[in-house]
Amino acid sequence: MSKQSATTLLCTHAFHGTCVAELRKFCVKQVGPLCRTPLSPKPEKIFDEAMRRYMLIFQSVLLGAASWDNLPASAQREMDAAIKGWRAAANQGYALAQFTVGNIVENGCGVASDDAKEARWYRKAADQGDAQAQCCLGLLLAKEPREAHRDKEAAQWFLKAATQGNARAQSYLGIMFEHGRGVAQSDGEAAKWSQKAALQGEAEAQCTLGVLLDDGRGVAQNEAEAVKWFRKAADQGHAEAKCELGYHYSIGKGVTKRQIGSAVVQEVRKTRVRTGAIRSRWLLQGWPRGGTKRQRGSDVDAKVSRSRAHGSPMRPGNHVFGRPRRGSERGAGGAVAEIGR
Repeated sequence: MSKQSATTLLCTHAFHGTCVAELRKFCVKQVGPLCRTPLSPKPEKIFDEAMRRYMLIFQSVLLGAASWDNLPASAQREMDAAIKGWRAAANQGYALAQFTVGNIVENGCGVASDDAKEARWYRKAADQGDAQAQCCLGLLLAKEPREAHRDKEAAQWFLKAATQGNARAQSYLGIMFEHGRGVAQSDGEAAKWSQKAALQGEAEAQCTLGVLLDDGRGVAQNEAEAVKWFRKAADQGHAEAKCELGYHYSIGKGVTKRQIGSAVVQEVRKTRVRTGAIRSRWLLQGWPRGGTKRQRGSDVDAKVSRSRAHGSPMRPGNHVFGRPRRGSERGAGGAVAEIGR
């Protein structure tokens, strides 16, 4: 009996999941075959009860009446009961419960965060084909320490989830191809997966696709189309996309004269406040003194070219992808912080 097919009942005895299902299906006396203790409720029922408990606590946290870092004693007891229920359902092989336990442990909601434990539960659900778990497991593997075998396995899990239509995994897979992490570098594949995620509204992928279109990497260069995707990502609050959008407006790249107007100042001010972009400062306060206007513009382009040639180390934490492609000069960072580039 494989680990994937095993179902662990509340009595701690493990049986093949199909056998337990048949016992329930044919209304055989609801007791364990060995210890004769009552059979556990169906995992779906246990999961739903645990979720009911959790939602009450979640609502309190959302309203500011409690904090995940310091739950009141009564709320902590409820949270402990919820986690116990999820684990009981997870031990019966219920993929959604396995993913939920991993997610709760990862985010430290009423329980200490533990990378090893969250990876264990994500892997159990991922082995059953759960796309969310596959994506989260890939993200854990992509964290530090940066090792080739971890990157390779991360890319494999992203691919499994991406082929199921998971937009977040498609976005991360595009990043992996863009930077050759765990896979052979391919701008074409990066554009392909980024576009799939972008069409589903994934802001990070929309920004990635904008960069590829702007540079003509993996797709035909199209600055106007790049601006369109930067705009979509910026509308969702994506910091780097706002920086890119401000930069394109500031030099009239990919936009018409009619589009520039007051939009330039508005976009660049937002960028300056939220990302501290150097380009925003230059536009609002004037270009650096010295040299002709044309020379100053060349200096700017040279800075951008240099920034594209350098990468940035992966940052630890829940968001572990840093984006080196534009460099810190244009306010890079933000949500791409999820796969350390």
